[in-house]
Amino acid sequence: MELHSEKTLRFARTALKNHISALAVEKGIKESAARATIAKSIGVDPSSVRQFCNREIHKPAIKTMQKYVDWLAANPEKVEKPSLSSVDKFTVTMNKAQFTLVMDRLWRDVSDMKDAMHKAEHGDDHHSFNGYPNLVLLQGGCQLEALYASFKRQTGTSWDFDVATQKLFISEEGTL
Repeated sequence: MELHSEKTLRFARTALKNHISALAVEKGIKESAARATIAKSIGVDPSSVRQFCNREIHKPAIKTMQKYVDWLAANPEKVEKPSLSSVDKFTVTMNKAQFTLVMDRLWRDVSDMKDAMHKAEHGDDHHSFNGYPNLVLLQGGCQLEALYASFKRQTGTSWDFDVATQKLFISEEGTL
């Protein structure tokens, strides 16, 4: 391996910066303290690491560069590649009344969009949409309907509409 190749220099600089940032976050310390800790474990002066990472030193001495590369080989970065499922999943805390309100709102909006689309498709003069407005209405309706169905499926509950109160309610308890 050529120690002063652009690729090696870029790799070492980036990897050292990542290690310093990760250590600072992990230990809850300043980056300067993390840099000093890493420099000590490498066996170089902290200012050498700082100057190398900040591009003040473009090509460190061969011995110093060899120490960086050896240390990085012994201490690979602990980088977890985010999977789509871990990035997209999160938890929202709501009580039953709040979630029921969200579901009711979604159900009403889906129903309103279905009504508007039905009227537009059957030539009602007051509710006809052509071109882009029709497309937006259709897309929005499909997205809301998918969201409503997803929430309903995830909670495992049955939802009904109470005509007297004009609200959606949980008719069969699942895991809310």
